Amino acid sequence: MSPSERSGQWRIGILYLCYLVSGVAGLIYEVLWSKYLALCVGSTGMAQVIVLATFMGGMALGSHLLGRAADRVVQPLKLYVYLELAIGAYGLLFEPVFLWARGVFIAVATASGLSAGGLTGGKIATAVLTILLPSFLMGGTLPAIGRHLVRRMADVGPHIARLYFTNSLGAVAGCLLAGFFLIRCYGLQFSMVTGAALSILAGLTALALSRAPEAPLAAAEAEAPAAPACRDAVWAPWIVLAAVSLSGAVSMMYEVA
Repeated sequence: MSPSERSGQWRIGILYLCYLVSGVAGLIYEVLWSKYLALCVGSTGMAQVIVLATFMGGMALGSHLLGRAADRVVQPLKLYVYLELAIGAYGLLFEPVFLWARGVFIAVATASGLSAGGLTGGKIATAVLTILLPSFLMGGTLPAIGRHLVRRMADVGPHIARLYFTNSLGAVAGCLLAGFFLIRCYGLQFSMVTGAALSILAGLTALALSRAPEAPLAAAEAEAPAAPACRDAVWAPWIVLAAVSLSGAVSMMYEVA
C-alpha cells in the first residue's frame, strides 16, 4: 500500500470515529431532552413520546432536505462540519432557550386563560419547537459524511453500513453514559454541555480533515445507471419505501410500548 493510500485509510478511519462520537452526543441529547421536557409537560411518559416523535421526525426531514444539499455542494465534508458545529452550539444554548420558551408559554397561558386541552397542546408545541432544529440538523449528518465517503456505487453498501454501525454503537454508549453517570453525578446542564462538546469535537476534527482537497468524482462514477426499461419497475421504489415506512412505524410502536 502506497503512502497516499495509507493516508486515505487513516482519514476514513478518523471520520468513522467522528461519527461514533456524534452518535454518543446524539443520544446524550435525547436522554436529556426527555428530562428537560418533563419539567414542561409535567409527565415523564409524555415527554419521552414527544422527544422520540420529534427526534425521529426532525431527523427524517433533515435527511430528506439536507441530503439533497449534500449532493449539490462541492465539499460535502464541509457541510458535515457545519452541521456538527451548529448542533454543538445549540447544545450549549439549549438550557437558556428552553427556559425562555417555557417562560413565554407560562406568560401566554396565564394571560389567555387556556382550557385544559389548550394547555396540553401549548406544552407539546413548546416542547417540540425547542428540539426540532437540532433534530433536523442531525438528520443531515449521515447524507453529508456518506456523500464524502461514497465515490462509486459499489461503495454505498460498505460505507453506509459502517457509518450506521459506528453511529449506533456511539448511541448505545451515549445512552448509558447520560442515563447512568452524567445526570446522576453532574446534573442536566453539565451533561448537556458534555454532549455539545462532543459534537463540536467531531466537527473540528472533520474540519481538520477537510482542509485537504477532495478528489473529484470521475465521469463514469458520477453518472447514475440508466433505469431498466420495464413498465412495472416504476412502482417498485414506492412499494419498497412504503414497506420501509411501515417497518419504521412498527419499530417506534415497539419502543414506546
